[in-house]
Amino acid sequence: MKNRSKPRDFFVRRLIPLLFMPLAWVLFTGAGFKSLSLSGKAMGTGWRLTAVIPRPSPSGGPPDLDARAARTRSVIERRLEQISQSMSIHRPDSEISLFNAWTGPGPFPVSEDMARVMEGAISLHRLTRGAWDGSLKPLADLWGFGSSGTRKTPPGDEEIRRLRSDVGFHLIEIIPLPGRDAPGTDKRRFKSRALKKKRPGVQIDLSSIAKGYALDMAAGDLRANGVTDFILEAGGEIVASGLRKDGGMWRVGVQSPIRGAPAGSARKIVALKDMAMATSGDYRLFFKHGGAYYSHILDPGTGRPARSAAAAASVIAPNAMMADGLATALLVMGRKKGVRLINRLRGVECMVIERKNGRLTDYYSKGFDTFVIRGRK
Repeated sequence: MKNRSKPRDFFVRRLIPLLFMPLAWVLFTGAGFKSLSLSGKAMGTGWRLTAVIPRPSPSGGPPDLDARAARTRSVIERRLEQISQSMSIHRPDSEISLFNAWTGPGPFPVSEDMARVMEGAISLHRLTRGAWDGSLKPLADLWGFGSSGTRKTPPGDEEIRRLRSDVGFHLIEIIPLPGRDAPGTDKRRFKSRALKKKRPGVQIDLSSIAKGYALDMAAGDLRANGVTDFILEAGGEIVASGLRKDGGMWRVGVQSPIRGAPAGSARKIVALKDMAMATSGDYRLFFKHGGAYYSHILDPGTGRPARSAAAAASVIAPNAMMADGLATALLVMGRKKGVRLINRLRGVECMVIERKNGRLTDYYSKGFDTFVIRGRK
């Protein structure tokens, strides 16, 4: 993209250099290489990996494929489990659950993973002018989209109003704690930072960026272990690194946002290399009452499900954490404001699908079309 203003947010200045180090890529013809496919479950969803690895040589060299597969699986699962232990709201002993239950007036020491994600979360909150807000957990629970169970009817106005007083990222601070660690923890994972609540009822849910962060970190671990050409996916978030075995870019499908329908043929297919993509939609988790649909995408400004015409948003970005959070924010912001924001960010593109009068219409940011290889407008 050309003539874009230099982004100033945390993702580009701090996180991107960490997660996407320069790599020298080889255009594979397929000879001497083999595809490795793995899958598993973590963080409440399934994950899948397709990687390109050298074929074993009779004269030595790379280890046999079974050993390589086992080692690669271990690398992914170890990292995803580490992030889950820190940020899963469904685990009562996770770091985030302990923080949510904590009401003390002082600082709450956090791991480096939690501190990084919180820094990114605060930056995202500012970048989207509050459209993304990780402190919506009390409202998500109230609407039946959180960890407290489902519901089939919308909550009352007074219930929503009461909980909104504990919602807002301005109610959380990241503060330094020189020389201190969290008691009873693996101190190698903990630095000198802590979170502080300005109201005891504040609770956070970082799921809409934590999964992307976990993929970014797992992708970094794969590269550090010599796996540099792969596509890694979990719950709608994708990291595409390097090239396929045939030398082509990785291909990713975008599903039509049809409520309650099983995954079908792709509405669009995009080609990715050394990029991440995330898709968020109102069709994945919702309930219907009185002829109206209520989605899990909540608007922080109202405490209710977002009412923009945006049914789905796909974001391509340098890392999955950024793509993950922006895709969620665009559904709250709506197509016009959302695409305008994306057009200001270097290296970021999006597609927003609007639903109006039963029809779906696609809208692109300035450069999204360059990634589309099937289903162009």
